[in-house]
Formats: sequence, structure tokens, C-alpha cells
Amino acid sequence: MKGMIFILVQDFIKETFGDEIYYEIMDRSKLQTKDPFVYPGTYPDEDLIEMVVKAAEVLKISVDDALLAFGAYFIGAMHPRHPEFFDKFDHPKDFLKSVDGVIHMEVRKLMKDTLLPSFKHHEPNENTLVLSYHSERKLHMLAHGILNGVAEQYKQHPFTIDRSKPYEKDGKEFVDFTLVFES
Repeated sequence: MKGMIFILVQDFIKETFGDEIYYEIMDRSKLQTKDPFVYPGTYPDEDLIEMVVKAAEVLKISVDDALLAFGAYFIGAMHPRHPEFFDKFDHPKDFLKSVDGVIHMEVRKLMKDTLLPSFKHHEPNENTLVLSYHSERKLHMLAHGILNGVAEQYKQHPFTIDRSKPYEKDGKEFVDFTLVFES
């Protein structure tokens, strides 16, 4: 997992819950990484999971709720850092359709060894977008939180999100998110 994600998790906890809670979470976390996280660094996935699990324990929420909250924060934090990915789209559907073909392609140019989820899409009708998520990391609740964050970024075009039950195949988790946009 790239350092950018760890840094954003740290920022999320500090900004949302304060430094004291952040340090309590970090004190409880048994991380493989001993040095500070740096943006382009690569760190064990297990460290992220450990931080999320310990955050959920300290905050007395479920791991799923922690992932949802961070996912929503992630989009809000990425927009000012990378407005070029957001500002060229007036509608969330267009932004979401660009994730695999544009955004993740740009991320791969900068971070060659990154392992990104895949978001395939199809449009069964004019107001519906189905995003098919699959990833070896099995973080569909983080993906759902990211979709909540996209809804907040593009709130002038509201949509609902329906999530299918996850299933695994060949070591990857698959989930379909059906987004229905208001006319």
C-alpha cells in the first residue's frame, strides 16, 4: 500500500478526532513499519488494516464504518491535491467512468509498483451506472466510502448507491455498486 494512503489515514484521524485519539490508535497498533510514512513509499497492507482495526476499537465503531468514513474523507482530501482529476467533470457519472482509464492510469505512471483496485463500468440506462469493483485487498467498504465522498463532491447531481453482496474468485473480491442518478 502506498504511503499516500497512510498519510491520509493519519490526517483523517487527527482532523476528525484529534491528536490524542490519533496517538492512542498508533500506540495500540502493532505495525511492521517503524519509520514515518512517506507519500511515495510502499508499506505492508497489514499495517493499514491494523491501523483501521485499532481505530475502530478506540472509536467504538465497526471496521466497516471506519472504512466508510475514511473513504468519504479520502475524496475530499484528494480534490484539493489533484483538482485536475475532479474539475474537468461536471457530473459524478463522468468522473467515476474515468477512474480506471484516466485516474488509475496516471497513478500508475507516478507509482509503478502500486496495486490498485479495478472499477469496470456499464450503463444499463441513462440514469444508472454500475461500477464493478474487484481487488485483491478486499476493501469494498473503503470503495463504498469513496463513492459517498464522490456524492458529496458532486452534490448538485445526487445519486443513490446500492451494493451487491461481495464474493471472491481467484483471490479477488468482487462487488457491484449500482448508482442511480436523479433525473
